[in-house]
Amino acid sequence: MLHKCAALYPDVVKLAQRLTLAAASPDDPSDTTGPPIEGWAYVRDNVISAMGKFVYRLLDLIPNCEEQLDSFLSKLPLTDDTAEMAVVVKVLVDFILSENVKRKQLFAKCVADKQHHANVVSILRSQSEKLIAEAKNSSNSTKATPAPAVSVDRINAALHALSQASGQQL
Repeated sequence: MLHKCAALYPDVVKLAQRLTLAAASPDDPSDTTGPPIEGWAYVRDNVISAMGKFVYRLLDLIPNCEEQLDSFLSKLPLTDDTAEMAVVVKVLVDFILSENVKRKQLFAKCVADKQHHANVVSILRSQSEKLIAEAKNSSNSTKATPAPAVSVDRINAALHALSQASGQQL
């Protein structure tokens, strides 16, 4: 699988550069003479989420992975696509709890930035609270609810790991 990715590397790098540019723009990128792109905010959120997954999964193939991860973290939280935000939370938790030393060190280095650290903590807390509230609501409902992308226990484990790594009480 990795060799297939490596063969696509030049195209993937070009795509990553284009995704980074698209994610940087909070506004609809269509020109003023063309019609607006419907749902641009959702497209942007999906692009940002894809950046996070891309860096997480292909860490060894990205020469500037720290820069890409920093760019991903600086664009969080997502603003419109709540389903995609759940995926982003899973990526953040996976980075924090990763057994891969390189992945864990890279994330720790980027989250050493106080703004990134505070932002990640806020996102994880918010998602944990949301999942707890949804669980309470679903216990009062007869409808089946889908399993979350990441459990409250895993989010709390990630928050604890961040707290230990930073030496701060969260």
